[in-house]
Amino acid sequence: MSELVIELKNVTKIFNEALEEKAKIAVNDLSFSVEKGGITGFIGPNGAGKTTAIKMILGLVRPTKGSISLMGMPASDKKSRQKVTFVSEQPYFYEHLTAYETLKFICHLKRFPKDKIDGEIARVLEIVEMSENAKRRVKSFSKGMQQRLNMAQSLIGNPELIIMDEPMSGMDPLGRRLFRQLFKDLAAQGITIFFSTHIVEDIEALCDRIVVLADGKLHLQGNVAEIVNSAGTSLEEVLYSKSAQGAKQWI
Repeated sequence: MSELVIELKNVTKIFNEALEEKAKIAVNDLSFSVEKGGITGFIGPNGAGKTTAIKMILGLVRPTKGSISLMGMPASDKKSRQKVTFVSEQPYFYEHLTAYETLKFICHLKRFPKDKIDGEIARVLEIVEMSENAKRRVKSFSKGMQQRLNMAQSLIGNPELIIMDEPMSGMDPLGRRLFRQLFKDLAAQGITIFFSTHIVEDIEALCDRIVVLADGKLHLQGNVAEIVNSAGTSLEEVLYSKSAQGAKQWI
């Protein structure tokens, strides 16, 4: 039986629950799981509830109902996140710091051995092809460069599970190609990748498995190849048919 690194059971999140007129159901009775290893795409149109679900998985938001486990432990237990790292869509940095100083700060937060910090920073900067920018201040970075730095800090310490929310948002073609290859390389090393997106092209290029969300509800999950073969059509057509009966656009 496959080991599960993420599992949601009947999870619902209602914002402003006490104010009936303003109450909003962001996630509705959601159940799905992510197996250890490989690349799983968390897919859905904008506003489907992907970011809210990710925040609950990471323990940043509490579910209204249901249960969530992370790395075999309740997501509310901080120990569940020890081998997990997160890449946000909108990274926030101290802009007066250089890339090197930013990563050194993260190493200290993670209690990385002091005598190995410089080597680790060099390693992760090389992976995201930013070694030559180590001494540049973050305020001079483009959105794509900040995303690369965001990825670099997530790789410090070799996590077992990387959760990402729209990690390639705002990146140029070269950056997207770099990230795609990086995801494949990380998966080949045994690291589990779980990332949200609404870009079908990324799904087709990268994912072993998918979890499809629309209007806060689960519409589909499973192996990409098996889903496409069973449907006898393209993945894009499958996703359109499963996303609120085509009422929302995958753009």
